Amino acid sequence: MQKLVSIEGLRESGIFPDDLKPSIRTLRDWTRHQRIPYRKVGKFTYFDPVEVLAHINSKMRMAAR
Repeated sequence: MQKLVSIEGLRESGIFPDDLKPSIRTLRDWTRHQRIPYRKVGKFTYFDPVEVLAHINSKMRMAAR
C-alpha cells in the first residue's frame, strides 16, 4: 500500500534536497496546474512521495545548456 502525505509531509518527505525544497505555495501551484500527481480524498489533497519523485525525475527535468 502506498503512503499518502499532506502537502507539508511531501515537502518534508526527503525527496527534495534541504537547500532546494519548494515552498508550500510552489507545491500548491504545481498541484493546481497538474504538474505533479496527487489524490483527492473528500476535500483533502494527498501525495505519494515516491510517485511525485518519479514524475519529477521523468517529466520536470530541464535540458542542460
